[in-house]
Amino acid sequence: MRSRWWSWWSGCALIAGLALAVTSCGRKTEEKPTAVTQPQPERPQEQFLVAYAQSNMAETWRQAQWEDAQEELKNHPELKVELSDAKQDNLTQIQNVKNHLAKGIDLLIVCPNEAEALTPVVGEAYDSGIPVVVVDRAILNDKYTVFVGGDNYEIGKMAGEFIAKRLNGKGNVVEIEGQLGAPPTKLRSQGMHDVIKDYPDIKVVYKQTGEYLRMQGKEVMKNALQASPDIDCVYAHNDEMILGAYQAAAEVGRGKEMIFIGVDGQKEVIESIRDGKITATYYYPTCGKEAIQIAARLLAGEQLDKDIMLHTIEITQENAEKNMHLGF
Repeated sequence: MRSRWWSWWSGCALIAGLALAVTSCGRKTEEKPTAVTQPQPERPQEQFLVAYAQSNMAETWRQAQWEDAQEELKNHPELKVELSDAKQDNLTQIQNVKNHLAKGIDLLIVCPNEAEALTPVVGEAYDSGIPVVVVDRAILNDKYTVFVGGDNYEIGKMAGEFIAKRLNGKGNVVEIEGQLGAPPTKLRSQGMHDVIKDYPDIKVVYKQTGEYLRMQGKEVMKNALQASPDIDCVYAHNDEMILGAYQAAAEVGRGKEMIFIGVDGQKEVIESIRDGKITATYYYPTCGKEAIQIAARLLAGEQLDKDIMLHTIEITQENAEKNMHLGF
């Protein structure tokens, strides 16, 4: 009896277990939907169009200026800069500026080829409400937002004082000028002359423009060597020209007869100073980094000083190695 009852009960339990298994297998597990995060596109940053109207990219100093500007631009993705090169021609630069303005630029950086010629078109940009950053060479009025550059008059004075000291107040000087009509040319000359006028025995025996270029500087020096057998000092308004002048003198065996003074702080010149060939130079910052920084700050709404003057350093054999890092 018990055996039959147990068999019946076992069978019921087996059927119930099978039913439960079938039910469990057929039930779908409800899962909460998983949130899928789509990558959000980066919001495009507002970008400003900046024109960089350069006077002459053939000059080593201006090439270094543009390199410094490009390096600083890596820190300013909000700026898009377009470069134009006037190739040392006033009419070309005037047209370049007008072309930039026609594109609807947000700011103009301009390195004037010559002050008198470029002043009107720079004034047009300023009068239209566009911020204008003038670099290195000033214009003839105050129609600009910020000027940045070195103190060219002070550089000329420092050179004059150096000449007077090294020549002991007496000697013949050759002056190789930069581009005529460019403010640095006038100021670097004026500063030097304002010092040596107090030394009547220091005389400028030859003076000619070398257009801020090495080969022209060399040609000027060749002419000076033929015209003036007695030369004690050569003062050139930039380093490219003093390199050309030294080469011309060295080629005729007169490189050690005189002292050579340049301006800019070009690495090749600093090395020549260290090696006892060229005598001195005056470091003139390229202003490229500063021009971009100023542009970014103006477009961000900052108010800046109207004139920003950068400092110079006199480099001689005594401190050439120490200042080698300034060279470009």
